[in-house]
Amino acid sequence: MLSQFRGLVLTEAAWGENDKLLTVLTAEAGKIPVLLKGGSSLKNKSGGACLPMCYSEFVTADRGGRPWVREASELESFPHLRSVLEDTALAVYMCDVANEVCVENGDEAEMLQLTLNTLYALDR
Repeated sequence: MLSQFRGLVLTEAAWGENDKLLTVLTAEAGKIPVLLKGGSSLKNKSGGACLPMCYSEFVTADRGGRPWVREASELESFPHLRSVLEDTALAVYMCDVANEVCVENGDEAEMLQLTLNTLYALDR
């Protein structure tokens, strides 16, 4: 079963040899753990849209009871955010706070909006 949603990548972690486990914050479903197959490979087409602090549109499929990314397209990556160390540190802190405060299967629309607004303000 395919599902499509928009979300902000909060964290990424190595999963096996080449895969990555992403934590994605969505408005409707809260935090979602999503597996990115081949995420460590440079040939992965969805790798850029699955970086932390990227707001992307995901198409996922269930495999083994866990959603995994079939497609991801970047909507906003906040490119200037990574050029100033203090701004990057604040953005990472904001994503860490969102990761701690938000829950799975909850309505997190306000927290997603707050986090995106903060990243936008830091980027500009």
